[in-house]
Amino acid sequence: MFLHTYHPQSVIFSIGKIQFYWYGLCVSLGIVSGLIVVQKLAEKYKINKEKILDFAIYIIVFAFLGARIYDVLLELPYYLNHPLNVFKFWRGGLAIHGGIIGALLASFLYFKRGYFQIPIFANFPKFRLRLVEKILSICHIDKFFSTASRLKFKKIHQKQDLATTPKKFKLKFWLTADIAVVGLALGQAIGRWGNYFNQELYGLPTNLPWGIPIDQSHRSNFLYQNAEFFHPTFLYESILNFLNFLLLLYLHKKRLSQKHKNKFLATGNIFLIYLMNYGLIRFFLEFIKIDKTPLVFGVRFPQLVSLLLFIFIVLALSYRIKKIKN
Repeated sequence: MFLHTYHPQSVIFSIGKIQFYWYGLCVSLGIVSGLIVVQKLAEKYKINKEKILDFAIYIIVFAFLGARIYDVLLELPYYLNHPLNVFKFWRGGLAIHGGIIGALLASFLYFKRGYFQIPIFANFPKFRLRLVEKILSICHIDKFFSTASRLKFKKIHQKQDLATTPKKFKLKFWLTADIAVVGLALGQAIGRWGNYFNQELYGLPTNLPWGIPIDQSHRSNFLYQNAEFFHPTFLYESILNFLNFLLLLYLHKKRLSQKHKNKFLATGNIFLIYLMNYGLIRFFLEFIKIDKTPLVFGVRFPQLVSLLLFIFIVLALSYRIKKIKN
């Protein structure tokens, strides 16, 4: 197998001292792919694209900060000795649990407190009008148009502005969360390949044909210095996240195709199903991971968090379904 023999490099190419990393490319592709899926789903629910994009900007920023801060806290002794490495996020070090916390914080501030509800993409028609007028002015082309033509051009764009810009910027939290997690699951499936190129988050040694070689410089655990191949945990998680994505997409399709409301697919439940599935995925994968992480009562901290998350979501889902039935 290709993975069995190939030794990946973290850098794609360099221009002088500027280096372009596979990790950054994979994460970026994951974000873009996720946003495309979210936009398509939003259309099915007749939600304005601009609303979703405005909200997504804040979610991405807070999720990124949360993921980085969480990872730094998990390896605090290392970062206290190498403080400048805190900012070298392109080399890896984004924890999904922290990303979820960051996204939930952004959602709370957006929906409950009303912060950040400033239209960005919905103001694009106005920006486009000003940009076109400026370009025409700079190029001295505007003088070739009559006053009547310029007024007509402005009226056309103002009509487009009224047609595309919603007056109120309000989204329903649970429905938005249901839609967002579909893109998140796909983004995770793609982004995990960045860990492969960084040669990180690999698992225990294995003799399986899909085991991956890890260079000695990337081996953090001295117990396995003589091992040749390791479990590709990034691949396992990528595949499982992609299956989670397909399941969530199917649940949306089923909800949209049904004339009568399904109690199991009530608004908000798809979001909870994502959290439940991911908690289960991470819980089992932690059994074969060997990267450094804090231990709580002899259990890896991410594994404990995943187990608690899974239990909490199962109880929350059961309560919501029972409440709807009653």
